[in-house]
Amino acid sequence: MPEPISDSDALAMATVTTAVTFLAGASVLAAMWGAVRRITLSYNCAAWEREWREVAVIWSRGKGRRG
Repeated sequence: MPEPISDSDALAMATVTTAVTFLAGASVLAAMWGAVRRITLSYNCAAWEREWREVAVIWSRGKGRRG
């Protein structure tokens, strides 16, 4: 039987495990945040295009009325 690890080795292993877990979690959250931002931006741009098509006729020069 190998002898148990020392307290300092256990603390070092726990510190490394905590750091790796934290960095992996932060990376996953950052990737998800980027994906949500990209999806939201595409939906917002599509909505802006739809709304612009409705008012472009009115706001364009020489067409429609200006308010």
